[in-house]
Amino acid sequence: MLTEVCNIDCPYCYEHRDPEIFYNPDPRKRTMDRDSALDLITRAYKLWPHIETLFFFGGEPLIKRQLIREICEAVEAGEIPGIGTQPRYAMITNGTLLDDDARAMVLKYNFGLNISLDGPPVVNDLTRIDRKGRGTSNRSMVNLAKLRDAGGSYHIEATVSAYHLKAGVTVMDLMDYFYEEHGVTTLHAPWVSASAKDRYRLTDDQIVEMYIPAIRYSLDNLRKGIPKVIFLVDHWLRALQTYDESSRRAYCPAFFQDLSMNPAGDIYPCFMFNGFEYLKMGNVYQEDFFGKMNWTVGKAFQEAVFGPCDCPPHLQAFHSGCIGADRIATNSILDKPYCGVHTRLLQAFLDMLAADSAQPDQAPIEAGATRSLQPLEAVK
Repeated sequence: MLTEVCNIDCPYCYEHRDPEIFYNPDPRKRTMDRDSALDLITRAYKLWPHIETLFFFGGEPLIKRQLIREICEAVEAGEIPGIGTQPRYAMITNGTLLDDDARAMVLKYNFGLNISLDGPPVVNDLTRIDRKGRGTSNRSMVNLAKLRDAGGSYHIEATVSAYHLKAGVTVMDLMDYFYEEHGVTTLHAPWVSASAKDRYRLTDDQIVEMYIPAIRYSLDNLRKGIPKVIFLVDHWLRALQTYDESSRRAYCPAFFQDLSMNPAGDIYPCFMFNGFEYLKMGNVYQEDFFGKMNWTVGKAFQEAVFGPCDCPPHLQAFHSGCIGADRIATNSILDKPYCGVHTRLLQAFLDMLAADSAQPDQAPIEAGATRSLQPLEAVK
């Protein structure tokens, strides 16, 4: 985490929920400079020499673009000892600061970009607003068009909320918009995680009503050879390739695949837990990190990631989620509040596949566009 500072003010941002945690009064934990960043990364590589991806986030990471550039330059120049695997670079950004200078850096170092954009301006300008309440769509769109013209690519991270209902924008509308305007084939558009009191919350029934048509639309697209799908369908089709009811699925990558480090060197299972002392694993500056690590955190995430959920047993191999989002909704990393929603959506998906397969004239899903459907009979 390069900085806690962000240049926009999304109403559902998880950092607003715990400002005393995410907006730390200790300046050492709010931002990095070059020397501290390189020292922290060096210490991290001593602990984990095969880090695959250096993922920059904030706040808004492009506020610290010069630091990002300096880190990439140092890695490429071999200035950081102990790197066992040359890392990839990635970033999540709202795109408003992706100007000529930032685009040149992104292209030079082949960044994997996740762009936070909630849809066309009619809804994005309700959610992705600046500190004066103004929409930011135009700034992001201009920058992204220039990035595409320069040969760059990116993924979209859209958060579906009650604002979409207000704007009359469906999940299928989002699929069309991002496919046609941004070239996005698999749209990652999860529903917002919220507690019952949040004004942007979607009820379980609203979620199901919004996503079932998108699931049907995805399957129809794929049978026509159009690779335009919602992320749930892509994930489930992949899972069908290797379906095993007894397998231990990883619900979330936190702790076991992803770790987060703040400017003070504190290590957390994911960036969504930065600042929560009870979830801090340790600090890269401490001697004997693994000997002194807070293994209580590890045990908790072992249960959260690999433990059973409330989905029917034969469907648990398909259920993935976000522990950080679960904590927002329930204030617990162990509760999985959306199991019922996942079960309803997944069962609808399986029913669609079964009904389609019973039609003798049904076109097959194009090979290469998606995944095999052969194990379907096992999921009953």
